[in-house]
Amino acid sequence: MALSLLVVLSACGRTPAPVKQVQDPRVAAINSIQNYLAGEHAAVWAYGRAAALLPQNELPGAIRIMKAHERERDQISSTLRSDGVEPLGALVAYDEGQSLTTAAQAREFLLGVEGRLAALALAVKGIPSKP
Repeated sequence: MALSLLVVLSACGRTPAPVKQVQDPRVAAINSIQNYLAGEHAAVWAYGRAAALLPQNELPGAIRIMKAHERERDQISSTLRSDGVEPLGALVAYDEGQSLTTAAQAREFLLGVEGRLAALALAVKGIPSKP
């Protein structure tokens, strides 16, 4: 029986049309927001990590930016919870991509973090609002 079924299937000669997967807009929005939240978690960690390498005169600015990322992270988490969604938590550590040993490397690292975070934020901004 299995052989005849195989012969029948191979004789069809057609591949099935791809099934178009339509994702629920709410699920897509939540995934996008969760990705942005993960980026905010990483940004908070990155500023804490890089701050140790920055000169004293740059420290207040870095701490101010880190606090802004903490507020954004907390706001996103709160918004998700109020919508009945459990927000993603932070990882214990993140991959720096390279060893950080100088202030210049720390600044470059933070610029990269901010760039990647901006892309995640733009994805959230592209979500249509509720009608």
